[in-house]
Amino acid sequence: MPQALPVHSWPQTLTDWAVIQAMERAGFPDCLRDQPALQAALVSLLSAAVRLKTVFDRLGEIEPLLSSATESACEKAGGSAYLTLREASAAATRRSLASHARAYHEHRADQQLNDLGPEDGHADTERRETVRFLHSLIEEAKADEAHTRLLQEQLAAMGRQLAPVVRAARRRAARAYWAQFAEHWIDDAIFKDAPWSSIETRLARIDAAWWWRRFLPALRSAFQRGQPTEYFLHQQLPALRSVASLPGQKKVLAGVVDDWRETVGADCFGLMSPVHHSMLERRAQKKARAVADWFDHLVPDYSSNGQVRLAAADTLHRHLRAIDPQPFDPAKTPSSNFREHSNN
Repeated sequence: MPQALPVHSWPQTLTDWAVIQAMERAGFPDCLRDQPALQAALVSLLSAAVRLKTVFDRLGEIEPLLSSATESACEKAGGSAYLTLREASAAATRRSLASHARAYHEHRADQQLNDLGPEDGHADTERRETVRFLHSLIEEAKADEAHTRLLQEQLAAMGRQLAPVVRAARRRAARAYWAQFAEHWIDDAIFKDAPWSSIETRLARIDAAWWWRRFLPALRSAFQRGQPTEYFLHQQLPALRSVASLPGQKKVLAGVVDDWRETVGADCFGLMSPVHHSMLERRAQKKARAVADWFDHLVPDYSSNGQVRLAAADTLHRHLRAIDPQPFDPAKTPSSNFREHSNN
């Protein structure tokens, strides 16, 4: 087996591969015909835009969903006892924050008066009254904090009792989320929030027929053959391999991978079935080598030279802006468009 190709980011590499497949099926737009450096930059930048929507945005979306699943499971399994304790804990937290804020502000006000000096009427009797008042506020804040901590500990203890129910609910939610996403990785609205000056938005204006009828359908087809959760598994494999090689580690890599799948993999990505990591690694390595070869065939050293990639991206931005039928956002002021033009 050939030596493994070092990969910094598997999500990037696998997305690059899918975009390359789409581009080979759709062909490059006429505005980039016979311009290999710009073609390489186009794939890189489109891959980054796709990766933002299909990988990183999804990680941001799933956490609130899992939190909602946690609360729903606790409410259902814990019943009125859980609801009462949760509300009491929230109310105590609000009261504790308010009492701490009051004590702090009163203390600051007293310091400002004290800085004026006794000649301004800050008499000893008034000073003692102020000290007693501040002391009572501090004691009240401490009592509120202790009460809040007690309720939070009780809520945490109830949460530990409900942990098996919560874990099952979170895993069901994660599995359903990623299964639904796997069916619709790419849709026509994937770039609806892209900036006016982005590569994807400019291309849709420059060559709408190519974008809508050829490229996006090809992109959907390329992503239908993969699973989004594999991106995260591949990214974890180097760390899991390090764990498997630790002195005293009794489990081989397959066992360590299974441990990850049954904990983080199941909790965050809904991975419930055994993972054939060696087969997935072989396939991923073939894709990584194909991606590097594809880029370097268009532009020598493109995959290994950051300066080459930056120069190609800059040239692509300038080229597309020059032929864009509507290069500036009509919703923006002229000064905003000028700053955007300067930045590009």
